[in-house]
Amino acid sequence: MVHTTQHGPPEEAEIGSPSSEMDSGVDRDLWRMVERAAEELDPRKAELVCEALIAHLSEQPEALRELRALVVLGLAHPKALASREGFLVREGRRLASLLEAQGETVQAQQLLELLSRQTRATRASRTNPG
Repeated sequence: MVHTTQHGPPEEAEIGSPSSEMDSGVDRDLWRMVERAAEELDPRKAELVCEALIAHLSEQPEALRELRALVVLGLAHPKALASREGFLVREGRRLASLLEAQGETVQAQQLLELLSRQTRATRASRTNPG
């Protein structure tokens, strides 16, 4: 279910809020990282940081910290990666796979749930603009 608020960034409307979505298992810490990125970075700076992270990851694809930052930033600012069709989902799945390989299965599943919710919201906004 997609929720909107009057006080959060526009992206918050796309993926809901932690209190309304906790029944589906989204990790509050992950959500807080997404919220923080949405609040602290404007869309242009988010795009620049995403590009820098992508460049770093092209040289060091297993850099977990940077991959997590890229996925969190992409969830907070979906438009920052909009020109790269499917990139956020692909990299998010890759991060989930790396997390699972490290034994962080709960975090991996929660990430996949958040990605799924964001993808559904994005599709809904494309079919029902405005």
